[in-house]
Amino acid sequence: MNKPSTNLHALRACWVALACVSGSSCLHAGIACDVDSAALTFGLYDPSSTSPTDGVGTVDLKCTSLATATPNGANVALSISPASNRKMLSNGYALNYGIYSNAARSANWGDGSAAPMLSTGAMQANESKSLRFTLYGRIPPLQNIAAGTYSDALLITITP
Repeated sequence: MNKPSTNLHALRACWVALACVSGSSCLHAGIACDVDSAALTFGLYDPSSTSPTDGVGTVDLKCTSLATATPNGANVALSISPASNRKMLSNGYALNYGIYSNAARSANWGDGSAAPMLSTGAMQANESKSLRFTLYGRIPPLQNIAAGTYSDALLITITP
């Protein structure tokens, strides 16, 4: 049985690094949220494919209620900048991509008032809860780029 050949020179590894705007902790309104992990990876991109290359990532937060209970919980928003013209770079080449807040990749992840939000739910004093934001990435097809490892670094802002 013959296996199809793969042109390894046409494949590119792609990833995006995310970091919290205030280091590792964001604090507001009696709630502190720490970033546990943040990653968005696409794997290999084939510039000759007519299909987009999709990736999925997560931003995991650990939010703690400080000193007093929050019976109504807190809403936590996650903004990522910039919202338009995202590009991963490698040796002077740019690979366009997007980040979306839904699996259909139809809602561009905003960097302002449209930022996705999750609720901690009711919390006791000093109680911690984990929140997970899911990021859906897409690289459009047929981009004429050179072989290489493409990456981008974005700043995330957590607003409890």
